[in-house]
Amino acid sequence: MITSSKTQLLFTFLLLAFPITIFCATPQWTGAINNDWTEAGNWSTNTVPSSTDDVFIQGNFTVGIPAGTSVQVGSLSISSATVTIMSSAILNVLSQSVGASGFSATLDNADFFNYGQFLVTGGLRLMNGSSLSNHGDIIDFASVNNAQINFLIDTNSSITNHSGARMYSRDNIDPLGNRKQVFVKLDNSATFVNNGQLYNTYSSSLQDYVLKGIEVKNGSFFNNASGFINLNWIQQIAVHLHNDAGNTLPTRFENNTALRIRETDVNTDNTSIAIKIEANTTYVRQSSEQLGMNYASGFTPGFDNTTPQIDVGGTIAFLATVANPFNPGFINLGSTAVLGGTGPINNSQVVYQGGSVLPGSSPGTIIFNDPFNPTGSVDFVMEIAGNAGAGIAIEGHDNVEFLSSPNDISTANLDVVLIDGFTPTTGDDYLLFDGSYTGTFNSVNLPGDEASWDLQYNADNITLNLISPVLNVGNIGIGTTDPLTKVHVKDGDIYLESAGTGVIMKDSNGNCRKLTIDASGIISAPIINCPQ
Repeated sequence: MITSSKTQLLFTFLLLAFPITIFCATPQWTGAINNDWTEAGNWSTNTVPSSTDDVFIQGNFTVGIPAGTSVQVGSLSISSATVTIMSSAILNVLSQSVGASGFSATLDNADFFNYGQFLVTGGLRLMNGSSLSNHGDIIDFASVNNAQINFLIDTNSSITNHSGARMYSRDNIDPLGNRKQVFVKLDNSATFVNNGQLYNTYSSSLQDYVLKGIEVKNGSFFNNASGFINLNWIQQIAVHLHNDAGNTLPTRFENNTALRIRETDVNTDNTSIAIKIEANTTYVRQSSEQLGMNYASGFTPGFDNTTPQIDVGGTIAFLATVANPFNPGFINLGSTAVLGGTGPINNSQVVYQGGSVLPGSSPGTIIFNDPFNPTGSVDFVMEIAGNAGAGIAIEGHDNVEFLSSPNDISTANLDVVLIDGFTPTTGDDYLLFDGSYTGTFNSVNLPGDEASWDLQYNADNITLNLISPVLNVGNIGIGTTDPLTKVHVKDGDIYLESAGTGVIMKDSNGNCRKLTIDASGIISAPIINCPQ
């Protein structure tokens, strides 16, 4: 017989030799009873999750948080399910750590509807085709270490912030003193439509600044439709449009209403770049609103100081009227930039360092209210889409109007292109530039044989007249001035030097095939992605 003292000694020995690990059950949704979040029997633990639980809702479920109720979780992961926060209900994610994911709430191929309050401590991520429809309040708190982004919309996911709804952040610094890297980030063909209020801080305090406001990249689209955006306390870039290397999907930011970028009172915390538009991206201003608005009192719309810049490497487009001209403020147009638009532009603060000007909207007229004096080589791309009619007219083609002077075109290039399959008629006159100017174009590129055209530098305008038929427009000739096909090489070879390069052709099924040759002289034509 083993005495009690011996039993205790044996039990102690077993504990030391074979320690016991106690596992806490993780609440998973089963939906065994109904769709009510607050029904204990719908959870695998048979209890409603609490503020310390990591909650998983995975599968083709529909879950609702009833109106007037308040629930809490530690972290939240929703996959392939639909969750709705009803009116006046609250879902509070109270994460103490975001772990390797960097987010305390994640939607993966899920649908989420908020009519109440969705409170997140540690960041919200949407991925793999998820969608979020916000009709209430969504608030993110940054008081968790390593939570670097407030809202990340990724991989074909979307957010719609409806009229009257709000999305904002609070306390954008973690306990270690790290700032949020980005307030809202769109990546990999994501979409954000804002019809409500979107702002990156609840209170005006230096501790709330973030490094970057809104980042849109890799084929994503941000549409500031009918609400407003207020970006406070941004240190680096308020709105950044760009793509990763090798990604050619078009990235776009469309601004139809108020975009407010507020500066701080401390010079070291001023926004260094208000809007940065990189190659293969487009920033469009569609309404009478300014490109951006300084929210501080005493400032007129636009950027009225030299600190925040709009740095353009991609495309900036606008629609304007005489009553509401385009006021971009201080912008820099780089060597890869494109400025396109219809109507007047107040361009006194525009620095033309290169790039292209595309008047109108295929075609149309751009009006420079202020003198045009580029600091670098600028290309005017003038499109002709229709017959100008008898005499000099601007219908059917692009036109530039200079309302002030001086306007120096000596460093500008002229590139005239025919679009929409149009072929001009001998005798057509096109008024390309109207207003006083100095100099002549640095270079001129005209459709077909340039001898068919007569470019006239008149006293107060520049016109283009077709004096003989244009042949083989759009064809490329090497060794010939009269190319008979899209590419015509006379008396020469086409040499592809690098191994692996080839000729891409589309077969009768619409598949693109790349013809290459190996070391044995065998030609192969595998199917590849068609060039974009």
